[in-house]
Amino acid sequence: MTREKEIAKEARMKVTSFQISKKLSEIGFFAETEFYWVETEKGRKQVDYVEYEVGTFYGEWKYTKAFDLETILEALPMGLDMFDGRFVLIIDQRSFFAYANFDKGTQILQIIKQQDESLADTAARLLITLQEKDLIINEE
Repeated sequence: MTREKEIAKEARMKVTSFQISKKLSEIGFFAETEFYWVETEKGRKQVDYVEYEVGTFYGEWKYTKAFDLETILEALPMGLDMFDGRFVLIIDQRSFFAYANFDKGTQILQIIKQQDESLADTAARLLITLQEKDLIINEE
């Protein structure tokens, strides 16, 4: 396997899936990234490391930003101030992401990691849910 293919395979395992990346784009999530899902005119999708201005090469290919876990975690609020008090972000890397209030023993949101789902996807689903429930606002 060539080094380029190894990097692409490793990247696929560490960045948001094509479907989650597309949803992040639809809700207006913006962050710097060097990885993109590239969709060819034949519909083939692959993750790629892109060092140049996206869209300047390959004509009909479509590019969708892919994000790593660190980028998604930086976008998630560490806590949410709600009517019931302060809810802090809890991460259990094997099973879930949630916001909980330890004083009251309550939580307002929990996203359970699905089988074979990357942590980047699980964290991104939490970010998408927060946005859809108007609990956070994307700022560029």
